[in-house]
Amino acid sequence: MKNNRQDIVPILDKGDESHRIYNRLVLEILFREGELGAWELAKKISEKGWQIKTLKKTESSTITQKIYSVLIRKEGRLPDLTTKQYIKLNERIKYELGIKGLAAILIKEPGIASQMSSYYTSEQVFLNKQDLSFSPFSIFTEDVKALEDVMKRIYTNPRFYSFFAEHVKAMIIRGTNLDSISEDNLMNMVFSGEVIAQRMATELLRKNPNIRKINMGRLLVQMFSEFERKLDEST
Repeated sequence: MKNNRQDIVPILDKGDESHRIYNRLVLEILFREGELGAWELAKKISEKGWQIKTLKKTESSTITQKIYSVLIRKEGRLPDLTTKQYIKLNERIKYELGIKGLAAILIKEPGIASQMSSYYTSEQVFLNKQDLSFSPFSIFTEDVKALEDVMKRIYTNPRFYSFFAEHVKAMIIRGTNLDSISEDNLMNMVFSGEVIAQRMATELLRKNPNIRKINMGRLLVQMFSEFERKLDEST
C-alpha cells in the first residue's frame, strides 16, 4: 500500500533509531554548512550530542571520536548515505548533499529552507550537476548553450530546491522509494515526467499556439525559462 503519511523518507523515519538520528543530523548540518570533511562533520554533530541517546557524558574529544567512528566505519552513516546518493564525496574529499539529500531534508523540515548554505547555489556546484541537468535531454543538440544558461539560473535559485522537494514528496506519496531510486532517475522523473515538464509545456502552448513550429531544443529553453519565471514569482 502506498504511503500517504508524513514519514515518507526511509532513512529518516524507518529502521534503527540511532541511525535515523545520525542521518538527520548529517543532512541538517550539511544543509546549513555546505561541504564538510568527515571529522568536521563529527565535531558539528558532537555539539548536538544530547540528541543521541547512546552517547554518554564524556569529554568532547572522546564524543567526537565516537561519532567519527559511527560515521566512517564500513556500515556507518556516511557510506550508507553515499551509497543511497543522499550525500556525495567531492574532489576535495569533503561531503556535501546531493539533490536527493536536499529534497529529503526539505521534505521533513521545510521550515529550514532559508538556512540552506549558499554553497549549493554556487556556480561551481551547478557545473558538478550538469550531467544530471541534461540527462533527460541528451538527444537534443540544438540551443545547448541557451539551455545551459537557463538551467544554471534555475539551479542557483534557492527557491528551486523547495519547489523540487514538494514535487519529490508528491512522487513518494504515489509510491516512489527515495532510498532506492538513483539521483539521475529522480531528476529525469521530475523534469521529464508529468511533475514539471507537462505543466510548463501546457502553459507555453496556451500562450503561443505556433510553438509546434519551434525545434525541440528551443522548446526546452522556453519551457525552462517559463519555469524560471514562476520561481522568481514564488515567495
